[in-house]
Amino acid sequence: MGWSLGIWDGHDSGAALLENGHIRFLINEERLSKRKLEVHFPRLSIQACLESQGLRSSDIERVSYSTTDPLKTVSRYFPSTKENYYQIRRKKSPPSHSSTFIKRWKYRVSELPPNWFSRALSQRWMRRELDRMGFERSTLYAVDHHDAHIAAAIFTSGFKSGLAVSLDGLGDGNSGSVCVWRDSKIEVKTRLAAADSFGILYEHVTNLLHYRELEDEGKVMALASFATPIADSENRVLELIDRSGGGIRFRFHGWQLREKLEEILWRYPPEQMAYMVQRALEICVPEWIAHWLKSTGERSLVFTGGVASNVKLNGLIRSIPGLDHFYVFPHMGDGGLALGAALLTAHRQQEFVWQQLDELGWGADLNYASIESTFSDFRVTRLNSPELRVESVTAALAKGEPVFFAQGRMEYGPRALGHRSILARADSTDIKDQLNLGLKKRVWFQPFCPVMLESDANEILEDYRGRNPFMTCAFWVKKIARSSVVGALNVDGSCRPQVLLDDDPSLYASVLRGWKRMSGRGVLINTSLNVHGEPLANTVDDLKRAFEETTIRFMLIGDYWIEKNLARESK
Repeated sequence: MGWSLGIWDGHDSGAALLENGHIRFLINEERLSKRKLEVHFPRLSIQACLESQGLRSSDIERVSYSTTDPLKTVSRYFPSTKENYYQIRRKKSPPSHSSTFIKRWKYRVSELPPNWFSRALSQRWMRRELDRMGFERSTLYAVDHHDAHIAAAIFTSGFKSGLAVSLDGLGDGNSGSVCVWRDSKIEVKTRLAAADSFGILYEHVTNLLHYRELEDEGKVMALASFATPIADSENRVLELIDRSGGGIRFRFHGWQLREKLEEILWRYPPEQMAYMVQRALEICVPEWIAHWLKSTGERSLVFTGGVASNVKLNGLIRSIPGLDHFYVFPHMGDGGLALGAALLTAHRQQEFVWQQLDELGWGADLNYASIESTFSDFRVTRLNSPELRVESVTAALAKGEPVFFAQGRMEYGPRALGHRSILARADSTDIKDQLNLGLKKRVWFQPFCPVMLESDANEILEDYRGRNPFMTCAFWVKKIARSSVVGALNVDGSCRPQVLLDDDPSLYASVLRGWKRMSGRGVLINTSLNVHGEPLANTVDDLKRAFEETTIRFMLIGDYWIEKNLARESK
């Protein structure tokens, strides 16, 4: 019993701190290193975990980490390999023959499962790195990649039994896992081989469309909505997957799968290629999950892994007949492995781990004492009541001005959820264009997302049932209500909303209630507060830089209202 740490040192590295199995602090390295989806060992995250509770390395009794397959082990001993691939993947390095060779090698080796040698080498490397940071007294535990994914979803869902499914690119020789849990016992029903990976399928198409794999899959999903539909019987991507007998088998693997996809792309425009891979996902995955729900008799489902970031897919899974309860772990990609590894080890050590995530403010808070000095070049006003804060934000929104909104501890996971957000009117396409041109610089076809009160969700969303507090599912918008969310509406009439309870006590929800009194609907655009290409702003200095580099004129940090282009009033 005591303090334990979970770490992940791959794509979107990070750390998780638990006390007696209870979550205390969660953060990913990108928020500190300022490199989006950081790949290196999370030293800064580990230090932030310790500092958050005033701990020393010697106070940590256990450290858990994930993934010991040969490729991950090689990258630990030779970090330049993952740095080189990071530069290639993020298009920081120009294409070359060597980059193609590196990708071919990566897809071949990454399918290999762990063996006794890779496990031993990973354990030795991890022990050495942790000892260098003062963790000599900590017991070290290795956790399977998909077991960590599954544990994070199960132990934060609030469900006491059900079916758990993870689907991602690959890790530890598998691309997916299906488990049932009852009475605190987790039983693995099946594993999906690394060679049969929906994540890799989507990753290949993302790259072939000249987007960044592991980062821009959302663009492919959005682009698919602009395609002329193709009949399922003519979907060439669907033909690559054998789903007979309730199982999943890919007819081609690794780089060979990519070559087959490249042949298909030669015959079709980009939006139809995007449509075919999205449609293949939407047919195969719900069908496969429905098979396992039926065979196990479960009526509750948790879903995790990188594939679970596909909100259109999640919307279809949510509608599987007989499914009563559905939860998508909000940090579904590899960035959530640190928490999953820590929770699973705590569970195995019979510490308390069952908890429901009601909100995701698990990172560091802002240094409010530094705001006046940091923003001395701007007009800074202290708003001493929540009513004044709501009034200032809604007044700016009414004038068509977006507002930087920074409150409390940093969000955990990939979504901005009211802690580091930009708020804007959702009933205007002009503001959407302003955000894109002046700040976000996203592709024109990728929609923004709305945040809304639950009472409005019931009136706006066609298929709304159950909350969606972490933006993990897409919903279709009723035609009669589309004008109120036109700035956050996909071309197919869908949106990815964050839904808050009407009586939510947060200032974030108070702003929505204030906006509803003013406009008739408690609906706004909510997008991440960051400079294009960078992670969410984590500190007051980050917020200042974002404020200076954009056209946004107003910001609320805690109870400080900051205005641009106005001389600061003398005191």
